[in-house]
Amino acid sequence: HHIELTCHVNAFPKAKVDWLFSRNGTTQRLETNNPKYSAHTDEDKYMLHISNVAEDDFGTFSCHASNDIGISVGKIVLTRKYNEPIALLRFTNRTRFILCSCPCS
Repeated sequence: HHIELTCHVNAFPKAKVDWLFSRNGTTQRLETNNPKYSAHTDEDKYMLHISNVAEDDFGTFSCHASNDIGISVGKIVLTRKYNEPIALLRFTNRTRFILCSCPCS
């Protein structure tokens, strides 16, 4: 299975976006220029492609967007449902909470 996670960022000045991964209390910045993880952008969409999704990939992926004004973080939880990996998007914006899921391809 492969999956692509997408983070939408609208910022001025333009934001720098980093992808982080957390699991079992440990967080690491992802290197996104290798066969396992690759990142690309399309205007305000920042995408992380994960190849060959495995048990070690289940955890929380964070999209960190930062510029001179501040930092914003979106979190996506990759987990298993009915033996298939799914992504759960958790986004907080003051009092709003959005949860959605999408199947991996």
